[in-house]
Amino acid sequence: VFYIATNDGANNAPILSTNATAGAAINNKIAVVLNTNGTVGNTVAGGGGVCAAETTDAVSVAGEPALGTVVRGTANSIMVNLNGGTAVSGGCTANYVSGNLSIGARWSGSAYTTFMNGYVSEIVVYDTELSGVDIDKIESYLAVKYGVTLGHNYVASDGTTLFWTLGGGYDNDIAGIGRDDGSMLEQKQSKSINSDALLTIGAGNQIAATNQANSAALTDLQFLAWGNNDGNAAWIAVGAPSTYNLLERQWQVQETGTVGAVKIQLDVADADFDVPALSAGSVYYLVYDSNNNDDLSDETPVALTNSSGDLWETSTPVDFADGMEFTFATEVTTPPTITSGSSVSIPENTTVVTT
Repeated sequence: VFYIATNDGANNAPILSTNATAGAAINNKIAVVLNTNGTVGNTVAGGGGVCAAETTDAVSVAGEPALGTVVRGTANSIMVNLNGGTAVSGGCTANYVSGNLSIGARWSGSAYTTFMNGYVSEIVVYDTELSGVDIDKIESYLAVKYGVTLGHNYVASDGTTLFWTLGGGYDNDIAGIGRDDGSMLEQKQSKSINSDALLTIGAGNQIAATNQANSAALTDLQFLAWGNNDGNAAWIAVGAPSTYNLLERQWQVQETGTVGAVKIQLDVADADFDVPALSAGSVYYLVYDSNNNDDLSDETPVALTNSSGDLWETSTPVDFADGMEFTFATEVTTPPTITSGSSVSIPENTTVVTT
């Protein structure tokens, strides 16, 4: 079972439960629950709470949808993966193999007593055992569709096409666009689901109101994915073009095939990542490694256009190549010098130093 879901913040939310055959012990009834404290667990309904051999998840799911995968472990136990990483595994033995599976409710021995209070985007159920490769393919499909960051490489439905390989230092807030006919995926614009993801990228040099409304045409098994280095919301001079400062958070793209021109949109007032303010009258810039030499200092920053309030976007198409890095920049403001007997107009919010 695969799911994209979160609870409502006030109630524990059962994703699924099983009830064993008639006459089986109460401890053979298992539920997978999104808990209000931001953890996920598989519990024994009426039989003593959380399984003794289990641990809570290492990935916080409080307030954010998570990609969960529930698979059969050894000795009839169940294992819950969160966002592609092992989160909860346990030694609870359960005769669930011959029992009934319920989605969105918890069985307590004789009746359903708890129901899903939350938000579910998609649930995928298979009635057969899947290989590790198949699990990775399904998780990758859901991750791209909903902007979830996985803890493993992203692989297409053919099982061989990798469109994001972990380990390069940019494995945070991963998102992507692309097409995969084998999984009926056509993601034409995307933003990470994480709360501090301030970046949206759209194919065909457009960002529409919805993915469906984007008219871009993509080719099967071609992808553009991106992630960041988890840098801070601060301007730095290191590695910047002359007279500019760079945002400490920087991104890298991985391209499979040729996706073509894209539009980039920056939300400078993200609730969990507030980009530093500009001086009055100035703009934000995109700086990307156009010659792909791992050096942004030799690049010419491209001015962004303010499209609406806190949203800034590219006005000309950007065509990335695999491995390119990019970030955003601001001009360095030099305080004016005033000599005796002269005058100068000073813009609002400009720093003035007297000596």
